[in-house]
Amino acid sequence: PAAWAELEALLRTLDKSSNRLDSLDSIRDAVKANGCLPDAPLRTRLLSAASSCASDPNSRIASKWLQLMADLATQFGEAIVAELDVLLPTCIEAMGSSSASVRQAAVQTMCACGKVRD
Repeated sequence: PAAWAELEALLRTLDKSSNRLDSLDSIRDAVKANGCLPDAPLRTRLLSAASSCASDPNSRIASKWLQLMADLATQFGEAIVAELDVLLPTCIEAMGSSSASVRQAAVQTMCACGKVRD
């Protein structure tokens, strides 16, 4: 769909750290507008981008991206859980952050994924 083309274009803007915070809301809107996550290749790219952003040295960026992943896990469950091999190492790494908000967002993301598995 055309909205996935928009998502793909937004993901390309994430290469610059300065775009990461601004792009977050647009990416969230693109996913929610479709009411689902994209299929595997683009979904994997989305989660890889999110993992990269969640490791950003700017704690605001890292925290917001982890919160997005928690929201997506709550909303789209199984589609996110299928990508745990990408998401889980990021959450574990974020647990070592000096920022309490990043650590909290990582725990929320892992809990959201755990609830899907119940």
